[in-house]
Formats: sequence, structure tokens, C-alpha cells
Amino acid sequence: MPVHCIVWGKELYKLCFGPKVEESMLFEDEASLRAEREAEENEEAGENSHSGKETNGNASNKEDGENGKDSFEGELEGEKSTYMEHINNLREHMGIGSPNDNSIQIDESKLRFVAHQSLTALFQTEIEKQIKMDRYKTAEKVPIPLSSPDLENAISTDEIPPTEKDTYQQ
Repeated sequence: MPVHCIVWGKELYKLCFGPKVEESMLFEDEASLRAEREAEENEEAGENSHSGKETNGNASNKEDGENGKDSFEGELEGEKSTYMEHINNLREHMGIGSPNDNSIQIDESKLRFVAHQSLTALFQTEIEKQIKMDRYKTAEKVPIPLSSPDLENAISTDEIPPTEKDTYQQ
């Protein structure tokens, strides 16, 4: 379990602060979600045809038909994370990944607000969503979403970081 936490922490750091957000395993974009979904559907369609089962004709091409595209988009929403939009917004406010990294002016209050949104999406909303989707039904321990007051306290503290205290030694 500790190794998983360390790896996840490193991936989260790359996602939030890395020069290329795409290098994180936690990164997702709509195109990759769509490709993953289509690959799953093609695999299922192939299994059904090999096993002699009939398909309804929509398995391999969901975008055909009257409501096909809407149905596909709805399924994509179910798979889409709750945090990626907020992480992109956080990176934008910090100037990470933009060509003018050094010239951006950071509004601290706005940055705290955006950071709070990102943390809420990662550590509360996404966990609640995954629990509702039964992702952890076989897990020994189910993650517990952080509460809004805990997240608020983490963001609003004005405590000096340990590395900036006079007593810090490397």
C-alpha cells in the first residue's frame, strides 16, 4: 500500500506541476477516452461474434443512428474524471505549460480558489464518483473522500512551510 501511495503522489505531482501534463498516468483527454471506449466496444463485438451471440448492431458504431452520438457522449461522461478540467485550470493559473511561464502574474486569492476546486475534484468528488460506480467493491479498504472543511483548512492555512523555517536542515 505505501508503494502505491508514493507512485500515485508522483503521478499527481506530474499532473499538477510537470512541464508536460500528458506524462502523468492520471492525465486524460477526451480523445484518449473515446479511443479507449471504442477499443473496448470493438473487443466486445469481436467476442460476441466469435461466441455466436447476436449483437444489436450498435456495438461497433455507436455514433450511427438517431441518438447514437448522444448515447456515446453520455457514456463518455460516466468515464470522464471530475478533476481534469480543474487541474488544467490550476496549471493555467500557475502558468505551467504555457510559453510565457515566467511572465504570468499570479493572483494568490484566485490561485487558492482554483487549488481548492482542484483538490475537491481529486479528493472528494472523484472518490465519491468511483464509489458510486462500485470500483472498490472488491477492495479491502475503500477510500474515504475528504470533507469540504478539511480541504478548506488545507488551502487556507498561512503556516510557513517546514523548508522555509529557520530550523530546517537538509
